[in-house]
Amino acid sequence: MAETSLLSVLPNLSIGVVSVGALVYVALDFRKAMDKRAERHEASMKEREDALRQVEREVRTELVGSLQKSTSVISENSKIMERVVNHLDKH
Repeated sequence: MAETSLLSVLPNLSIGVVSVGALVYVALDFRKAMDKRAERHEASMKEREDALRQVEREVRTELVGSLQKSTSVISENSKIMERVVNHLDKH
């Protein structure tokens, strides 16, 4: 028996078989495209999350630094006020 190609068999198939075959092909192609899209979305979400974590880390660092400076300034002001009160009490 001679080998037959898909193109030579295609005209002999019914429209239902061709439609089902096309539907399967389109569904598989759509699934592949959705998988690629999901991977890209996941990568971009990870990148966004990493950027937000970096910003959070910087804010935390800056906030701790500001709190330390403020505490130091308040401590110095307390000492100065104590000296002023002691000086006023002596007079």
